[in-house]
Amino acid sequence: MVTQDEPDSIDRRYAVGRETAAAMLSEVGPMFRGRSLAIEIGCGAGQVLLGHAGSFDHVRGVDSAPGNLALLERRAAQAGIANVQTFLPEEPWDWPTGRADFVYSAGVFQFLEDRVEVATYVQRISSVLRRNGVAQLQFDTRPRTASHRAGRHLPDGLLSQGARRGVRSVRREPGWVWDRLRGADLEVFGERDWGTAGHWFFARRR
Repeated sequence: MVTQDEPDSIDRRYAVGRETAAAMLSEVGPMFRGRSLAIEIGCGAGQVLLGHAGSFDHVRGVDSAPGNLALLERRAAQAGIANVQTFLPEEPWDWPTGRADFVYSAGVFQFLEDRVEVATYVQRISSVLRRNGVAQLQFDTRPRTASHRAGRHLPDGLLSQGARRGVRSVRREPGWVWDRLRGADLEVFGERDWGTAGHWFFARRR
């Protein structure tokens, strides 16, 4: 039986990442004026990021887990990919400003409880994008039902593991997301999967 740590399984995950990267570019690639720099927030071990490495001059991966970044660097070296940089969130992944053509993030903002932290990320994304650069960002915009709101007030000890703070998905009003993007000088030009746990917002730097 193949486990996740075995080479065949790892190779399959990176193959799926390449397919995901290609699908993303087919959707938003025509919006780019250049292919200088792409940045992924929450890159993990780089399955998708490395899929973009052949389409951009440089790619940057941002992740809060140093172990993930080490795996990404190792995989890039094994594949002979030399245009990858890795950053922790507090490091200057957004410097110099106005350089990136594409910044994207999946499965990150859904799990950040602090609204200020989310807004700060959005501001940093805007600052690193060149004019007309594209951001593709995913949020959970499912309705906050009465049962959902009640569960969020319970102590973690009374909740299932997936519903506890730090691992549960944080639902945001679509209007709140729109306001954060507009406030960062980003113009929303499209959305996909509205009102779901994986609601995509497509925005352009003004």
